[in-house]
Amino acid sequence: MVRGGLLEVGTEQFPYTSKLVITMHSNRSSPEIPIFGNKVIAMYNGVLDLHGIPRNPTWTELDVTADIGGTQLTLIRDVDWKVGESIVIAPTGYFNTEAEERIITAIDNTNP
Repeated sequence: MVRGGLLEVGTEQFPYTSKLVITMHSNRSSPEIPIFGNKVIAMYNGVLDLHGIPRNPTWTELDVTADIGGTQLTLIRDVDWKVGESIVIAPTGYFNTEAEERIITAIDNTNP
């Protein structure tokens, strides 16, 4: 937690274009910050300012239901994702622990 300071990565004019990795270490039994949990970037009377490469859109929906264990997603719109990037597929149920992280291995922009 940062108190009364500035944590800045890039600016609107000069976004950070390299890879930034923030690693948080804990497990389910680690002590928690009330409301936030045990993995959090928190600011108290401070400013968190992160500017990376603008992405549009930042999220989208599936056009076709993904099969369990499937390796392809069909989206409702074009995205500017790149091979090698990570995406998170949100769960359709109640538990956010059911979200899945995947690495993009190929992109096919042909529209059926």
